[in-house]
Amino acid sequence: MSRLAKALDELNTKAYALESIKQLSGGINSAVYQTKSSHGVNYILKLYPRPTRNDPRDRCLTEKNFLSYLQSCHIKNTSSILESNVSTGWSLMSWIEGEKPTSLEEDDIQDIANFIIRINKKTTKTKRLKLQPASEACESLTSLISNINQRLKRIESAEIKSDISREAICWVSENIRPMLVDLTQSLKPKANKCRYWKDMREDAIASPSDIGIHNMMRTNEGLFFIDFEYAGRDDLSKLTADLILHPEYCLSDMQEKAFLEQIKLYMSDELDNSWFYRLKDIKPLISIKWCLIMLNQIINNTLAKEQLEKTMEYFYQKTCVLKLKT
Repeated sequence: MSRLAKALDELNTKAYALESIKQLSGGINSAVYQTKSSHGVNYILKLYPRPTRNDPRDRCLTEKNFLSYLQSCHIKNTSSILESNVSTGWSLMSWIEGEKPTSLEEDDIQDIANFIIRINKKTTKTKRLKLQPASEACESLTSLISNINQRLKRIESAEIKSDISREAICWVSENIRPMLVDLTQSLKPKANKCRYWKDMREDAIASPSDIGIHNMMRTNEGLFFIDFEYAGRDDLSKLTADLILHPEYCLSDMQEKAFLEQIKLYMSDELDNSWFYRLKDIKPLISIKWCLIMLNQIINNTLAKEQLEKTMEYFYQKTCVLKLKT
């Protein structure tokens, strides 16, 4: 019996009476289904990849714990878990009626900022500190650079099985590697010299981690947020850089300014401005990391020409510009 069949069978023994199922997405991160009961109630059913030696992250448990934390923060603009089986890796969640946005408006930026602010209030600090670190959390400047270097090495050492892979690896070695080396040389001295890097462990926030436009739903009640498989404690600078520079939708200068103003204004009781100085340092590094994530398909030999061209465009329009500002 497949994992999906077992999950459905278990749910039906709990009287959900699920009659129809439609796959919405599936692949690298998880398989997501829309299910409907005999009473006409829609649900989301998620099947998560199981932890492995190469990737021991338990995404089902991570999302379950983070959604529980959001519930303790009285957050309403997200799904809630109705049933879950961590040992077999599935969760049944409430359905969100809406559609994926293709762009972000002024009110959307406000919704995103409000979401981050509300899940990081003083009243929930004790619970927040019990969260596990987010996936690839930025715990220091050195650890961030090390993480990016590991991604770079995996791509450069990938077995070349196509012309497009050969072209991509050559481009990475000629463009991304020298820029990363240059940035490392200029930024690493700050790790021990600058107070805003030395004291960063005290500033950890609750981070949804992967908060790009692809993990939002536009509803009649504003933006809702989904997918917390990588969530946990992280630095605000990392979360902000990921949001601002996400290749699926980079924030405009005006949107970035509006978001930063809201965060600075309403999180000043929790944090000083150290995170903002860290943000200035890591933006070109995070941009490089996004380039490497976009080229991850080199590793399993599925990289398409269009994806390489998209990465190159992002690199020249974003990464190179940020590098010039350092």
